[in-house]
Amino acid sequence: MVNALDCLTSEEEEDLKACLEDLDRQDNIPEGEAKFETLEKKVLFEKKKIELKILPDHLKYVFLEEDKPVVISNALTIEEENMLVDVLKKHREAIG
Repeated sequence: MVNALDCLTSEEEEDLKACLEDLDRQDNIPEGEAKFETLEKKVLFEKKKIELKILPDHLKYVFLEEDKPVVISNALTIEEENMLVDVLKKHREAIG
């Protein structure tokens, strides 16, 4: 929470201070209102290892994202390749 204070606006800071003051004024939390929840450590999704097949010499892989390989022609210039990748990124929903 301390690190989060650096990015608060002055209005958010005032709201936070008011909430903390309200908490300080309370002697105790009534038993009926207190709820405890056991937090479980959830495993974040693991990166999938992508298995790329060996391509013929006239083809190569480019990545739209870290894990989205696409096969394109090896004969394209860098400029053409960049334009193609931009179009593919824009229409990635259509590709699947």
